[in-house]
Amino acid sequence: MTTFALLVLAALVTTTFPLPWQLGGLAFVAAALVAGAVALRAARRSGVAERVTPMLVVGMVLTVLMGMSMSTTLVLWDAQLARQRCLDHALTVAARSACEARYEDDVRERLEEITRRSGR
Repeated sequence: MTTFALLVLAALVTTTFPLPWQLGGLAFVAAALVAGAVALRAARRSGVAERVTPMLVVGMVLTVLMGMSMSTTLVLWDAQLARQRCLDHALTVAARSACEARYEDDVRERLEEITRRSGR
């Protein structure tokens, strides 16, 4: 169970990294899910399942949700990368606001493109 918790923590920490290092979080999420499944099996065999299972199941569900959230980085890769570069060079509040506005426009365009493709 400690391995599961450490892998989830590592996945959370990688979300603070710049691109492309954020994608490492997806690897930690996958490893955490495997470790969680192993921990569930070990808990059942050792007889402590009634105390540990609910906590592990909730942790695994939250880990899946975190992985789904992280995977949006792949869908919005270009917009995310442009935002990151823009914010790296933004020195004023107005410049940061402009970066965020451009990011929102890029995301909107990308989502509309995806919607058009799926509507065919």
